[in-house]
Amino acid sequence: MTTTNRKLRVFLCHAQSDKNAVRKFYQRLLKEKWVDPWLDEEKLLPGQDWNLEIEKAVESADVIVVFVSKDSVNKEGYIQRELRYALDVADQKPEGTIFIIPVRLDDQSFLPRRLSSYQWVDLFSVNGYQKTLKALEFRGKSINIREKDTAQYDLDAVNDMLRELSDKQLQAMVYEELPSLYTKINWGGYAFGKVSEIIFRAQDEDKISDIVSWVSRNAKKVYSNYSASLPLKFSVNIKGSISGSEINVQRIEPRRRLKNPYVAGNPIQPSNSRVFWGRLDIAETIVHEIKNSLQKPSFLLFGRRRMGKTSTLLNLRRLIRDIKIIDVLISGQDSKYHNDVDFCFYSIEKIIQTTKNSLSLRDNFVSNKRFGDLAFFKSSPAKELSIFFDEYHEFLEKNDLYCLIMLDEYEEFGNLSRDLLMQLRDTMQHKPRLIFIFSGVSHMKDLPNPYWSEVFVNVRTLKISFINRSDGYKLLTEPVPELIYKTDDIPEMILGLTGCQPFLLQAIAAELVSNLNLSSNLDVSNQDLDLAIKEVFKSWQNYFEGYIWQKECYSDIHKSIVKRVAKDKRINISVFDDCSKQIKDLVEKDILKNQNGILELTMPIIGLWLKQEGYI
Repeated sequence: MTTTNRKLRVFLCHAQSDKNAVRKFYQRLLKEKWVDPWLDEEKLLPGQDWNLEIEKAVESADVIVVFVSKDSVNKEGYIQRELRYALDVADQKPEGTIFIIPVRLDDQSFLPRRLSSYQWVDLFSVNGYQKTLKALEFRGKSINIREKDTAQYDLDAVNDMLRELSDKQLQAMVYEELPSLYTKINWGGYAFGKVSEIIFRAQDEDKISDIVSWVSRNAKKVYSNYSASLPLKFSVNIKGSISGSEINVQRIEPRRRLKNPYVAGNPIQPSNSRVFWGRLDIAETIVHEIKNSLQKPSFLLFGRRRMGKTSTLLNLRRLIRDIKIIDVLISGQDSKYHNDVDFCFYSIEKIIQTTKNSLSLRDNFVSNKRFGDLAFFKSSPAKELSIFFDEYHEFLEKNDLYCLIMLDEYEEFGNLSRDLLMQLRDTMQHKPRLIFIFSGVSHMKDLPNPYWSEVFVNVRTLKISFINRSDGYKLLTEPVPELIYKTDDIPEMILGLTGCQPFLLQAIAAELVSNLNLSSNLDVSNQDLDLAIKEVFKSWQNYFEGYIWQKECYSDIHKSIVKRVAKDKRINISVFDDCSKQIKDLVEKDILKNQNGILELTMPIIGLWLKQEGYI
């Protein structure tokens, strides 16, 4: 292995209340000449884009050290922006990779839920710093960074640490250490079984040559002591005869597994932006209105289920380049926002926390301490919200910032009172630095609460629907460059079948990658596409049957229209007498498209599903 001369990049993720302890840890790490620690107050320069720099630091980090204490964990919203982003990046790493290291600063703290699966280090213990350093050393060695040019493993320390690690961490560590760790660790007992499991994975990851090299040097020991424990696949693929301590080896070239970045069914996080394509028009419209309208509008992102509304909200800040924004996402699926008092209190809390994290602020930027006390909100929550927005807007103006307050699944806020809605309307009209974006599947006029359409008469609707064909093609071809289509017709077929519906594109692409990894094929054929479509039907039966067929096509008339169009492919609208209301409904729901009086399915794949299920 070639050793790199660069240092190990370590991002220090912490709450402001833990700054003193983290600063001391940072100073200790600086003395380790092979470590490059990243602390916001030391690395961020005046005038830099804080959001961009923190994202860059997280993405380029080799390790994220997350500090928790009894003070920081007990605060609502402690899982701050950089930690959420770090966890999203960690999700893209190979399973078991040591990327997140939680560090407890006291014995009264507990790990937040999203960190609970990681093995932590108690920094307050006698050897806490040394344990943390050992974890960093292992990570450094796994990516060919050494603390010294002549560094060697302390074999006893290695084996002690192996016993403390979880199975997944152990597997990742052994896997990344091929071949150096194979020749150093104790192969007896606990470690050997785990190492042998990695042999399977190494064959699929083009690292079989490292194992071959190890076997050549250690054949006698392995075959005499552990032959019964070696995986069968290993024994079959490594052929030869043993003579003394030597073995003649024939290398079998494996095919590299494709990493599958596609996301079907869940929002796309900014850390996985390579599979987020399109929606630039939405961002440009918002920026244009902010920069050019005297009366800053509010927006409603309206679209059907699985069109990517939440993904768009999550990635808006990345798409917006010309203005500095703070983006605050408040989800209607979270029950703590469902009444006036809780909505006002927790919304203010989230805005404050997000702003402090985004700007790396140490101190509060609002002077009124009552915003942190729920009791003050119980008598007049709308009034408290108004007082907060007055002070917050002054802060935004002073710093030339805009805040996007994004209410996702806004229909779930339907129980808010008229007084609170009127207060939000007043804020929209008189505080241009606060931009409200609602997101949902309903127009405000269709909500059971009549106050919404009465109050928000000036909200501009932006429809979220299919992405354009060019972005759809990029989604199919660019995230996994190794994914090769036998003919250019195949991606075009996928675009045609899905109508460039983003969820369906993601679902099919995900199945294609998964299926190729399970087969010996090197590229995508028509047969592979057929198989992927069948898997999509099986995996997402509830989407086709439960949502499209039963919910969107809720009446017998709706169903009969869709079946007829699916059967004929293209049909004149005049065939359907007295069905104009249902046809209009299906067009608005993006099930049908009407082109000059000719009806077609927007997503022809629905027709394939109807045929498979025996509806046509």
